Amino acid sequence: DRVGLLRFGGTVSWVRPGTGPRQRHVLVQELLGTSVFVNAADRGIGQIPRGMLPRRALVIAVSPLLDERMIRLLVDLRARGIDLVVLELSPLAALEHGEEHAGPTAETGFRLWVLERDAQRSAMRAAGVPVVEMSDERPLVAAIEEAASWRRGALAR
Repeated sequence: DRVGLLRFGGTVSWVRPGTGPRQRHVLVQELLGTSVFVNAADRGIGQIPRGMLPRRALVIAVSPLLDERMIRLLVDLRARGIDLVVLELSPLAALEHGEEHAGPTAETGFRLWVLERDAQRSAMRAAGVPVVEMSDERPLVAAIEEAASWRRGALAR
């Protein structure tokens, strides 16, 4: 099996699929160079280089699903027949909510935001995009096993 990396951020960068210790080193270096910053540039399926997604490739997207452009890209990939699983890095742990000084309006807003995220996840699943939630309370191995079960289900069809 070969592993590649496609990173969407301020710029699009990628590591072509490959194998072996050198590939692992290149992937780790690329992942360590990942950072978060705001960018208004539109990102779409046309930004993915040809040959980056070979036939029967499994795409594992790791995202907090906070950017509508990324969500559209993932739905587009699935619509084009790409085998896809999304590992959602939950942003909830990073948020401070329910503080004693926040008040009922902030708490209501937070609850609505959580409901919107649940609805977004449901819509993605209805479009055939499996979303596996990852959080501090859930071991990584459990999320990976759930992602693998989605993959096995897709292969059985």
